This record gives sequence, C-alpha cells and structure tokens, in this order.
Amino acid sequence: NIMLVLLGTTSGFGTMFAFLISAQLRAYNRISIFIAYVCILAFALSIDCLYKHHVKNNKRRALRYVFAGACSVLCIFSLYEGFPEGEIPDYETNSVNYYSDAEFVQRIEAEVPEASSIFQLPYHEYPEGGPVNDMNDYHLYVGYIHSDKLKWSYGGIKGRNGDSWNRNAAALEPADMVAELKKAGFSGIYIDKRAYTGEEYKQLEGKLKEITGQDFIYSDNGALSFIKF
Repeated sequence: NIMLVLLGTTSGFGTMFAFLISAQLRAYNRISIFIAYVCILAFALSIDCLYKHHVKNNKRRALRYVFAGACSVLCIFSLYEGFPEGEIPDYETNSVNYYSDAEFVQRIEAEVPEASSIFQLPYHEYPEGGPVNDMNDYHLYVGYIHSDKLKWSYGGIKGRNGDSWNRNAAALEPADMVAELKKAGFSGIYIDKRAYTGEEYKQLEGKLKEITGQDFIYSDNGALSFIKF
C-alpha cells in the first residue's frame, strides 16, 4: 500500500517515471481505488484475526453477539459515511432521458438501412472535449449506446485522421457538408440540440431541411434530432 501511495501521489514515482522514461501514462491518482481496496482488505484481515483468536473459541456467547453487532454497525456506518452528501442523482429525470434516447435511436434505425453511418453534430473532441452549452462531455455516445445496427461518427481519438475528417466536415457550410457526407457514405445527420443556442439550431435546421428536402424527427425529451438524406 505504501508503494501504491508513492506511485500515485503528486510528485511521486509516477511523476519521476514521466520525466525520466515516458509521459504517455497519466492520471496516477486513479490508483486510489486500489489503495482503498488494500486498506479494506487489511482491515478485514485484522477483524478476522481478532475473531479467530479472541471470539471464536470464547465460551461467552454474549461476546459473539457484541462482536457481530459491532461489525454490523461499523459496516453500516462506513456505507453511510462513504455516500456523498448532497449529490444524490436525479434518478427520475435520468430514467426519462434514458428511455427517450433509446426510443429515438430505434426510430433512426427504422428510418435508414442497417449498418448505415450517421454523422453527429456538433463536432466534439474525444476524449475529454468538455461541455458545450448544455451538452455534456460524452453525450454524443447516446447513439452508440442504444444502437446495434448503425455506425456513428463520434468517438474518433483526437489527433488521428478520422477525428480530423470529422472536424473538417462539420466546419463546412451545410450544403457542402451534406454533399461531403453523402460522398463518404453517410445516411443522415444526428444533432444534439443542447450544444446550440436556440437561434443557432433554428438556422441549422432550416438549412438542412431545405438542402435535403426531408423533415426532422425529434426525441421525446426535445434534446436530439435527426434528418436523413
């Protein structure tokens, strides 16, 4: 456990490795999960040792009850203490959005042939591109999560050729973008409306409708839209 701490701590062995050997590894602080596990394991082994040497063979039954009760209280307290206060997720809203996303992606699958490629707007770096207006990082993974039959443009590693192509295509004027996407074999455009202001999205939607001659479909929660070519 000491070695794990020395590896993960700021200016520790992880930093030395980065300076002297390679900086390709990062986020050593995420080893904290293993540090916590080792601490719990050591504590559990200590409790087990205490039980075997002082409680298990003790003829006083009351001692066993006290020991079991103390362990139970400690377990419940550790669960309570480890739960972040004031950070309870909005489970109801998350559930509504999840099923709205699932139904929306199923509708896209019904609109286009199987194995079609879907281009996603806005262009967003992956990984760790950061939030854009009300669109959070990785929100564009919705299509990938809920689909079994389609291909999605989001998720290309930034700095690679696929990512550069996505960025350049998304930067084109709508008419040129649609032409380029058709040429590349895409079947439609998926838009996360949360990334745009109301006026920005209205203009984009109007231009794409005019260019494609198609109508948009929308998710029930109003966050997503799709237009096919």
